[in-house]
This record gives sequence, C-alpha cells and structure tokens, in this order.
Amino acid sequence: MKLITHLLRKGLVLSGLALFSYSTLIAQTTTDPESPPPFKRIYHEGELGIIQGNSDGNEGSAFALNVINGYRFSGQLSAGLGIGWQNYDEMDVMPIFLRLSGSLKSSGSTPYVFADTGYGWAWIEDTPEFVRILEENGGVYFRPGIGYSISINNWSLNIFTAWLMQKSSYRYTYDDGWGPDNSEVSEERTRKRFTAGISVRF
Repeated sequence: MKLITHLLRKGLVLSGLALFSYSTLIAQTTTDPESPPPFKRIYHEGELGIIQGNSDGNEGSAFALNVINGYRFSGQLSAGLGIGWQNYDEMDVMPIFLRLSGSLKSSGSTPYVFADTGYGWAWIEDTPEFVRILEENGGVYFRPGIGYSISINNWSLNIFTAWLMQKSSYRYTYDDGWGPDNSEVSEERTRKRFTAGISVRF
C-alpha cells in the first residue's frame, strides 16, 4: 500500500512539473519580445493573373486563375498543391501542380520566389466548322517566378511575375475544300509566356 501511495505521489509531482514546463514554454513563446512572431502552418491562396506573349500560334493575352492550399515548414519555406484554369484564344488548360516557395524574411512584408511544377490538362475551346478534333492532350506545366508580399494583419497581398511553359498536343482532321478530304494532322505545342498578377494569402 505504501508503494502504491508513493508511486501516485510521484506521478502527480511529475505531472505538475510537466504542466508547469509547458505553461512556461507557452508564456515565453507569446511574451518574449525577442522570439519570432508565430505563423500559421496551413495557408490558402487565391491568384488572378494575365498571360502575355506569343511564342506559338496566333493567340493574344490569356487569363489565369489559381487556388493553392499549402503548409509552412517555417516562416520562410512553404509547399502547397494548386489547381488552376488558363483561357487561351483556342484552348483551355487546367493545371494541377506542386508549389515550392521561399521568402527572404520570416515575417512582415518581404520578397519571395516560387516554382510551380505539374501537369496541365488541355482541351480545344473553339474550332472552325471544317475541323474535327480526334484527340487532345495536355502536358508538362512549369512556372518559376518572383514576387513581393505585403503583410496586412493575418493575411497578405502578393504581387508577382513569372515565366510559364505549358506543353500540349492534339490530333484532328480537316476538310477546307482545297486539299484531300479528311486530312489528318498531329500537332505538338509548347507555349512559353510571361505572366503577372496578384494573389491573396491567408
């Protein structure tokens, strides 16, 4: 009986010490002016941009939307998964990508760099009457860029610019009245564009 009582007392003492140590650590974290400010581990980001350039085809500017959900490993390094939509003149693309991002400072307004790598599903939006699409495929999506993050309370407004590469391919037939009927054509395209935009992270 004495042994059981001794063990219970020892357990209570150890539990009290553990609770005290934990409360002290929390107090130091929240009150120590020299400790770095806390940051949210999970983040969400919405992005709106414009794609400019014409390395392939006769397309003009394109619009892009991206949504990223990510995790901060530290105040400066983060990674996330994103899904987006890009609207070109003749084709839409839906990229799914991994984002790696690093900032110069762990808090406050700061420059940052990022890189998106993934796959973009592509489909033809509009074709002439004499063209019949047989097959359409996307390809590699890659977008490295730089930006500046403006910290506003618990969220940030980001301004960025980037270089984008999107591969796609498709196979179609056409009958324009000049060549052989139902001539089959296979095309592979690599779009290389500059992009710029804004995003909100919270």
